[in-house]
Formats: sequence, structure tokens, C-alpha cells
Amino acid sequence: MEEIKIFITRENEQGLMVGEFYSVQEHIGAQLIGSGVAVKPNFPELVKIQSEIEWGISEYEEKIQEIKNDSRLSDLGKKEDIEALRYQFTKRLKEQEAVFNDKLEELISSSKSKTIDIGDKLTFDKFRIEQEAGGIVAQIDGMSNTDTVLSYLKSAELNREVVRQLLTHWLDIKAILNEKLPADSTLRQRIAHRTVVDSILRHLQSIAQSDIQSKASIEISMLEAIKKRGLRSEKELENAGKSAYQRLKEKGKVRGN
Repeated sequence: MEEIKIFITRENEQGLMVGEFYSVQEHIGAQLIGSGVAVKPNFPELVKIQSEIEWGISEYEEKIQEIKNDSRLSDLGKKEDIEALRYQFTKRLKEQEAVFNDKLEELISSSKSKTIDIGDKLTFDKFRIEQEAGGIVAQIDGMSNTDTVLSYLKSAELNREVVRQLLTHWLDIKAILNEKLPADSTLRQRIAHRTVVDSILRHLQSIAQSDIQSKASIEISMLEAIKKRGLRSEKELENAGKSAYQRLKEKGKVRGN
């Protein structure tokens, strides 16, 4: 079955970690994307550069094999040619990696610019917004537990500007939520409480962003994950060279170190 790469954006029943890439069977990926817990990466510029790098590593391995099979070369000649080839391909890969990293930074910068709220044309009435936000905080204060608060916020039709106002007072709201946790609560209850409080915050944050901002935030998370992981192409090249040379040495066709 065909596999696709996905990026996990929310907690899920499968136990896949948020903020990580996974290769999964196509129908499973479609289900996760459809349920809103994953997205499919779409960075063709990066894919193109990465494909060129992977092709370069394959080409390197083929040339290593050609040197190995060249009966005209002495053992020393094979070793020297392998070292020269490795130097040539390492230099080329470093240049490609620099292009990849430059493009990656460019995409991160572009996505970050989309999160700046310059195009929102929502009607803004500061007094009304503050009143509505205050009313919601009063409602939250009167509720008996955090699960009820989360259900209320999910079912309510919340105005984006009102939610943004709520988030400016998040520390106060969090303090109200924490008061709902019994003083004699168990460790399990405290962990469950923190999980619900985090869910409340994420829910408010998701409303506070426009669709464009929300997509841009996910793009940034994906790009930062790619940046953190790195290409590892030089390591792959080094391993390819070592394994080819090691095979020669194991067969007694290379003398010396």
C-alpha cells in the first residue's frame, strides 16, 4: 500500500505525537487529515531540493560501486578515488544544504508574516467587547468544574475579538479554573485538570486566529520541525562511503588503514 507523510497538529486516539511527522498508509492518513488532527505537508520547493540531495547520495553510492568493480585500479588507487569522490560529493551536498536552509528560512519568515493580523476587518467596539468578555468570565467563575467550562466554550458562538480580549486576561481565568480543583485532589485528578485547562487555552487560541493565521501557525510548526530534524545528508553520505570502503576491506581488497 502507498504511504503518505503527515504532520500531527492535535492530540489523537492513535497516540501520535503532536508536532511530529509520520509516514502512514494512505487511507489512514486520509482519515487523520479528515478528522482534523493532521495535515499533509506541502512545500514543493523543499521537496525538490531534498530530492536532488537524495539523488546525489544515490549517485555517490553507484560511483563507489563502479570504483570497487574497476579491475584496472590498484587497492591504493581505489582508496584514493573513493576519498576524492567523497570530497567532491560532500562539497556539492553542502552547497545544496545551504540552498535548502535558505529556502526554509524564507518560508518560515513568509508564514510568520501571515500570522500578523493586518487584514482582519471585524467590527471593533472596545466597550462592547470588554462587556461580553467580562460576562463570559463571570459565567466561567460560576461553573463547578473545568469540564463544564470547556463544554460551555465549545458550544458558545464566540466572537473572535471577544476571545482575544479573554486571552489578554488568561492568567486571571487560569486562576479561576485552578480554584475549581479540590484541595485534596489526587495526582490523577491534577493531571486531568491541567489537561482540560490546556484544552481550554488551545480552544480559545484557535478561535482568536483567522483561518489564514491558523494555517500559517501550522506551517510554522511544520517548518520548525523540519529545521530541528535537519537533512542529515552529510551523515548519510559518510555512511555510504564507509560501508562501501568497509566492504572492500572485509574482502581483503584494501590494504592498510
